[in-house]
Amino acid sequence: MGNIFVAETTTSDGYYGFTIDIGHPKTRPAVPSTILENEILFWQSWHNMTYYPSSVATADQKALYRQSLTVLKMSQCRETTDNSYGQILASLPPGEWNICWIRDASYAIHGLTLGGHTQEARDGIMFFLNAKVGNYVHWVIDNVDYGVGVPYQISVCRYYGDGTEWSDGGADPNIELDGFGLFLWTLEQYERTSYDYALIYDQWNTIKTLIADVLVQLANNSLNIIQKDSSIWERHLVTSGEDGAKHFTYTTITAIQGLRSAKTLALLVGDVNSAGNYIDVSNQLDAGFYQNQIDTQLSVIRDSLERTQIQQYIDASVVEAINFDIVDPKIQATLISNTMMAFDKYLAMKNRPYGYQRNLDGSSYDSQEWIVLDLRIASSLKKLN
Repeated sequence: MGNIFVAETTTSDGYYGFTIDIGHPKTRPAVPSTILENEILFWQSWHNMTYYPSSVATADQKALYRQSLTVLKMSQCRETTDNSYGQILASLPPGEWNICWIRDASYAIHGLTLGGHTQEARDGIMFFLNAKVGNYVHWVIDNVDYGVGVPYQISVCRYYGDGTEWSDGGADPNIELDGFGLFLWTLEQYERTSYDYALIYDQWNTIKTLIADVLVQLANNSLNIIQKDSSIWERHLVTSGEDGAKHFTYTTITAIQGLRSAKTLALLVGDVNSAGNYIDVSNQLDAGFYQNQIDTQLSVIRDSLERTQIQQYIDASVVEAINFDIVDPKIQATLISNTMMAFDKYLAMKNRPYGYQRNLDGSSYDSQEWIVLDLRIASSLKKLN
């Protein structure tokens, strides 16, 4: 048997890597030092395009910022053999969640865009626009249809590696509707940064008909909030215990932001009628949010219409109402202050002086510190200062 040797490879998109093979040392020379050098040069070159916000000033801050963007870059699939290209995983192996969710990827694409890496952001966007979805137009359980209701383009949960829609739970799946609004929010930020108007013109029929118009359909009810779903924490539709579909606040928050973004995108392509419709429905959802998803006695944002006790409804995900400017610090100062104080009282970690868990109604998994929520709460505090 021959020895194992490492050979440098270069992919069509400029990535340096290596192959491991068995062969003769005279025909397959090992070049580990060259591989390492090329890898270092690649990352140096990639970060030459990195945009640093003014708040990232010190050497340590810039190093952390680069490392964070590097992780996002590493999490993006570059396979070109099927529709997997461009998807961003929720965690890198050996992390448990090395799967693509629209929610996680939307925040990641947003970060890549703001970091100056618009090609990677575009690849992530196009993955969702090319994905194979549509299994949950209708999903009836006990004579209740929890389905999207119309053809759609954004998965109700996550994706297999080849870009096919996937939701766990079998007959009782997760149907999450926050992804539609998050995608539109991410797409608007990409357009504002890249000026890639060709993408919007080329894809407008899909964006309008199978994403933005879907939110209009999902908001078409007497409550003026998005219909019941599994939302951010993936509550199965009917399973007892912590699970069960509800009128989740996070989903309506993302829909409000998504339709605002859809208005901007519609105006970019000259679709004035759609732009007007999107802002009208966004305003209706905004009114429904205040009517149905606020504890008016305590002046705290609830996680859903159905929960009325603060120990049940307190949920850090509603912080996005502040980050998305749905609540105005000048007008709703008490609502914001009381909600933030409720985070500190009920969700702050008990064994350290910082960090938050996500909610109180779930398992020990929910009660761990959630770094993404730490960061989103930090973002809201920055907006308030």
